Amino acid sequence: MIIAGLWHGNTINFIIWGGIFAFYLSFSIITKKLRVKAINLTGINKLTNIYNTFRILITFCLIAFAWIFFRAYNIENAFYIINNLFSGFLNFNHYVINLTTIYNGIVEFDNPGAELLIAIFFVIISEIIQYKFKSVNELSKYPILIRWSVNYFVIFSILLFSISKVHKFIYYNF
Repeated sequence: MIIAGLWHGNTINFIIWGGIFAFYLSFSIITKKLRVKAINLTGINKLTNIYNTFRILITFCLIAFAWIFFRAYNIENAFYIINNLFSGFLNFNHYVINLTTIYNGIVEFDNPGAELLIAIFFVIISEIIQYKFKSVNELSKYPILIRWSVNYFVIFSILLFSISKVHKFIYYNF
């Protein structure tokens, strides 16, 4: 994993990134028997949804943490991000300012956070519709005005969020 980090770049950030993943894999292998015993002892694996959700959240958090080093400009920047990761967490004014920023981003379409929230909202609505109708084909049973409205809404959403910003490919600089 450290070699994989070096393959991405010869800075300490990438070496630490690879080292973190090496640690994760080693820790996982070393503690496997202990984790299996703990899981069986607690019986948490019988609560499948809770158990799987917990595993997904832990994996996401560990990977997101490691990627701080990959995406930071330098090691100082990475440690700054880590040190300030939860700063202002209990400062409620911080949330009010962010909600205002999100609102402005929705209005102006120049706030990536707002665009992400809108996209998540659309995905949730789409999931609810699919769950309620059990199939996308169910939509064909509705009048043409409803079908076309849904289709135009989906097309508009795809166009809006796919061309709003042009980002460099993550490996552009490698």
